[in-house]
Amino acid sequence: MPELSGVLGRLGGRRGDRGTVAALVAVLLAGGVLLGMGALVVDVGRIYVERAELQGGADAASVAVARACVTRPDRCTDGQMSAVADDYAADNAKDGLANATVCGYVPRMSGLSGPIEDCPSGQPDNLTKCFGVRPAKPTPFIEVRTTTEVEGGTALPPIFGGAVTDTDGATVAACSRVTWGPVHTAEAELGLAICKTQFDEATMRRGVRVFQPPPVGGDHARGVNEITLRVSMGDRSCGGAPSGFVWIKHDSSGDTCPHPLKVDTDEGAAAHGRDITGGCARALEEIVRNPRPVAVAIYSSGHSGNVTTEGIAMFVPTGWRYHEDFWEKGPDPRNRRSDLSRRRLCARDPATMCLYGYFTTKIFSADTVPTDDHYGAVVVKTIG
Repeated sequence: MPELSGVLGRLGGRRGDRGTVAALVAVLLAGGVLLGMGALVVDVGRIYVERAELQGGADAASVAVARACVTRPDRCTDGQMSAVADDYAADNAKDGLANATVCGYVPRMSGLSGPIEDCPSGQPDNLTKCFGVRPAKPTPFIEVRTTTEVEGGTALPPIFGGAVTDTDGATVAACSRVTWGPVHTAEAELGLAICKTQFDEATMRRGVRVFQPPPVGGDHARGVNEITLRVSMGDRSCGGAPSGFVWIKHDSSGDTCPHPLKVDTDEGAAAHGRDITGGCARALEEIVRNPRPVAVAIYSSGHSGNVTTEGIAMFVPTGWRYHEDFWEKGPDPRNRRSDLSRRRLCARDPATMCLYGYFTTKIFSADTVPTDDHYGAVVVKTIG
């Protein structure tokens, strides 16, 4: 079979070629080319591993700093937030070593010392810069840059390649940018709407909103300050709408309480307990027993028995008191002391109903981030 033997002969090559390959490998080894290439591969691989760790640290740190600034803007200082970023950067590094710097734009409380520094106007023209464009003021954002930390500096020393490239190493860095804004839609466990006047009184501090810390593990945080809200259907001082708070009117034939909230939507205000389902009474009882933030509508205007949702806030109810003529099938008991302070905060039996609790924050995820002011229900998103 001459054809087959010819093919096999070509596949096997000429006998003299085998010696040529061996000689070529010997020359490359003797000249250090293969060793040098291997050394560079090891060092470049180490750089990529280091950068992956730094990027993870920057991503985690930027989100943590943004959450901290959303929850407690009075503590959103350069010193405290740099410490937060350093901790997250170090936790994401295998060797526990990394540097982190924080910059950005955050609405500042008047008189706050050591606020977050503005970011420099330029960015590195390489992989260490954040992707995309920084938001324009007044949209808030945070940037965290992480860099290598080693003994004696920030350059990652080469393991093998130093002898080949004659360098001291490379500084590896990463960047992450986060912004935040209000939630415009939410599902409300309780159909509550609260006048913006009372909301501002409870949350505004020196030009920015400061919220109470949320419950953790079913327990209220220490030092939480409660407020008392009243149903005042006869008082139309909230832009033509009732002051205090209102229940959102439900279909009387239903027995559920959850209600979808949407900004710039009119909601019917329940003038009497018959407009509130029994499901809301049971939901209020359960939420006070197991405290958690619930989405509520914030309104500053209304007409014809409606209130207009201006924003969505997070409220933790802690107790209530109501008149039996207002809500015959209301929650039990009719006069519930605060689950937080253990006190009955309504000094007298209201003609309708009063509710106590506090405003806090909750972080949501969304594909887009609106740029208007938030009321405690917040979208935090990585954008670079």
